[in-house]
Amino acid sequence: QESSKTLERYWNEAHQKLSCVDWVRTGTMAFWAGMLYTPFFIILYKAFDRYLPRGNALSVASRVGLSFLTSIPVNAAFYCYGSCAHHLTDWGTRVQQECQFRSLPEAVSKVPLHLDRAMDSTRQKLQQELPNTIATSASIWIPLNMINFSLVPSHLRPLTLMIGSAGWNCYLSLAQHRNLHFE
Repeated sequence: QESSKTLERYWNEAHQKLSCVDWVRTGTMAFWAGMLYTPFFIILYKAFDRYLPRGNALSVASRVGLSFLTSIPVNAAFYCYGSCAHHLTDWGTRVQQECQFRSLPEAVSKVPLHLDRAMDSTRQKLQQELPNTIATSASIWIPLNMINFSLVPSHLRPLTLMIGSAGWNCYLSLAQHRNLHFE
């Protein structure tokens, strides 16, 4: 009896917390991390193993430097992806709301897709967030990659990358969803 009530209480608490999750945000971040970001860097690490000599300080420095330089356009691509994905999901939500009153073709024609606004939002997000993201990336990934490329065996580096990426993607999600402030 008592354990059944405890289990039911835990179930209700979990259900309540899961109902507060922003599934669109979670889905777009999971897609970015799982399908784009982490696979890209795993391929890059394999290229390092293939083309850069191993085991010396110059090789470690080259790998760390190239990883960091490569992360700059990758992080810029993230803000482009995130801004456009959220613009499209907002548009989809507005279309869905209009579908309560109209057919889908009528709703789509009633709710314009403002690509110019998406591009403007992306440009503003890049201007506001990218410099800080580059600095934060350097403070996190340079030390992590120094350890990864000098102490971790090559077959375990993707695991280190995935663990670091989980935290990094949380940072990127917070940065992507910060409100823009203009002076």
